[in-house]
Amino acid sequence: MTDVHKTAIYNARQKLLRSLQNKLSKLDISSSLSEIKNYILNFPSERAILDTLYATMLNDIGKTSAARGIAKIIIDTDKKLYQYAKSHLNLEPIVNTTWMLTRFGEMIDQTAHISHQIKLGQIKKKPILPILDQSIICNKAFIPYLHDNFSILYPGEEADYFSRYSMISPINTTFVKYSNNVYGHYSDAAPGIHQILSKEGLTHFAFNLKDETKQIAEEYLKSFGLNNNDTFVTLHLRESGFVDGNRHNWRNNELNEHLEAIKYLLNQGIKVVRIGHSKMQRAPSINGLIDLTSLNRPPEVDIYVCGACLF
Repeated sequence: MTDVHKTAIYNARQKLLRSLQNKLSKLDISSSLSEIKNYILNFPSERAILDTLYATMLNDIGKTSAARGIAKIIIDTDKKLYQYAKSHLNLEPIVNTTWMLTRFGEMIDQTAHISHQIKLGQIKKKPILPILDQSIICNKAFIPYLHDNFSILYPGEEADYFSRYSMISPINTTFVKYSNNVYGHYSDAAPGIHQILSKEGLTHFAFNLKDETKQIAEEYLKSFGLNNNDTFVTLHLRESGFVDGNRHNWRNNELNEHLEAIKYLLNQGIKVVRIGHSKMQRAPSINGLIDLTSLNRPPEVDIYVCGACLF
């Protein structure tokens, strides 16, 4: 048998990237997808490059259908890798997307995905979530909700051990598959997921507010005039200063453009709670508008106002 040269995979990757650069400059999307798929079939250990290619296709080129095609390659490759790891290495599924812990919305969405798959019986046991650094968890009050859906390993020898195998025996919480038609990034697949849950008679909601969350948050919010029986809406308008990139700019919102809507809600007797980060524009003083963006609040508060609000 001829030995594989130690630089064969690297050379193949460089050849792929040069070819893709040429094809994508001509918007030859179909041929690009075919080449990516064939490359990963030959070199499944190169799976990590697919995340960058997905982001490039979505954010730089603006081809959502092509990005979805790459998402399918990611899903299929991760499944094959895990099946091999289970059969030949006796490994459990290990979360390979722990970056989600750094982003509140992503952490909630991706944990919800695992919750849905457990309910639907598509996952038989909680996947392993190795946490190497607890400081990356953006909201530590969400940890009890993580425990409901993951087998968590905290920093230490065991977490280090399993983390090393997360790309060999992966479970991906970002790119999901529920059926041949419902797959892709979780945010894109969500409508189809909800239809599947409804068909099975299951609730769309992945979480119930825990007593510890309610107790701390309700006590804190009393000082702002928000009581347990009040109807309120939670407002988050994205602004720069927390996670920034060129692709994020278009998502930003101006608070001033929403003041009339806020006043309309307040006139209906519905209070408005605004959350976000301390670099956001200060809200004007309006009776019934509770602006928490500049305040160092308990982490339970953001979870509570997202879970207990009217919308």
